[in-house]
Amino acid sequence: MDQFMSQFLEAGETHISNLILQNYRKIGLTSDELIFLIHLLSFNQAGNKFPDTNQIASQMGVTTQETYTLLQKLIEKKIISIKTIDDPNGYSTDQFNFNALYEKLNNLNQRTQEKVEVIEKNNSRKDVYEKIEVEFGRPLSPMELESISMWIDQDHYKPELILMALKEAILNQAYSLKYMDRILLNWEKKHIKTSQDVKKDKEKRQQRNFSNDVNSKDIPKKTNDKPEIPLYHWSN
Repeated sequence: MDQFMSQFLEAGETHISNLILQNYRKIGLTSDELIFLIHLLSFNQAGNKFPDTNQIASQMGVTTQETYTLLQKLIEKKIISIKTIDDPNGYSTDQFNFNALYEKLNNLNQRTQEKVEVIEKNNSRKDVYEKIEVEFGRPLSPMELESISMWIDQDHYKPELILMALKEAILNQAYSLKYMDRILLNWEKKHIKTSQDVKKDKEKRQQRNFSNDVNSKDIPKKTNDKPEIPLYHWSN
């Protein structure tokens, strides 16, 4: 067992990103092409940048012709490329380049993230619709739905900010999108973009109002500085 563990450790490791294993079909690879790619990456990480396909064929248990076919497929699918490198001594060597693979995974990841953002945005939009309808106690009209969509898509108001404007409108018993729009425009002028910004602005206003109340109490009332003149009955 000790001898086996020694051989196991000396054999080294091949590091494969889970993104490759989880998405190889999405970037157009078959299972055989994935195995071939993993062998290429294994040799590359061991320092062999352009391994002999005969050796890979032996490890995979396939013919050399089959490895050539797999190699051609990876190149056609723009998963790998072959680069010629000139060394300082004037010699040229070929090596496999995997930048196209990483670019494909990056593009796939971005598209996936964009889809997630679209889903989250649509869910947030639906949540805004439903909460406004609940507070207004009625369904929203098509024009009102369009107005809310414009807040999100054109004015780029965050759903949380729209819901804060709804809260302010309800507190003032104003069940109207026009009232909410005035609130949002006022916040936009103040560069208020999040619910946290709204809370900070409210705290500042409360502090100013408190200071004004304190100052007004400290101002002494005006008094008549003239001496009081007693009233006599001059007729006596």
